[in-house]
Amino acid sequence: MLEGNNDGDSRDSDNTSINNKDYQNNPYKIYTVSVSNLNKDILDQQRSQQHQQKQEHANNNNIMIVDDEKDILLTYKAILAESGYNVKTFTNPYDALLHFAQADPVYYKLVILDIRIPNLNGLQLYNRLKAINKDIKIVFLSALDAAKELVSMIPCANSNDIIIGKPVEKEYLVNKVKAELA
Repeated sequence: MLEGNNDGDSRDSDNTSINNKDYQNNPYKIYTVSVSNLNKDILDQQRSQQHQQKQEHANNNNIMIVDDEKDILLTYKAILAESGYNVKTFTNPYDALLHFAQADPVYYKLVILDIRIPNLNGLQLYNRLKAINKDIKIVFLSALDAAKELVSMIPCANSNDIIIGKPVEKEYLVNKVKAELA
């Protein structure tokens, strides 16, 4: 609510003010608006968002999971979120790749990939993610019996360390993620 005074100024309850002044017999009135509290609120909100982003980076519990099966994504996301991880999921490997490329290079500490994904399989996605960030840790999910053989084709990969067989028990998944992030 605006409160007026005798000199043509009005002040709102949130300290937003409107000034009405006549300048040297000008037939037009000039209004100026002060929005000091509004600007302060916007700056406070931006600082809060930046602080939250820094906290997420500092915790570095950020995990990306890529699998074409939505049920598996929902299940794994719930399990890992319950254990304190920030999880982003994708069913489309191209969307995941684009998101990964646009994110801060150190935002994700771990990526979990299904090997059998339509269009761009997990091994191809692995190579592209490593081209963006060579230090990213990657774990493969697979129900394939030949998964270890497939992963053995990746240079510098130890198939015992980076394969999780499907289906996976909750405790095993959490422990594997903790071990990879340690």
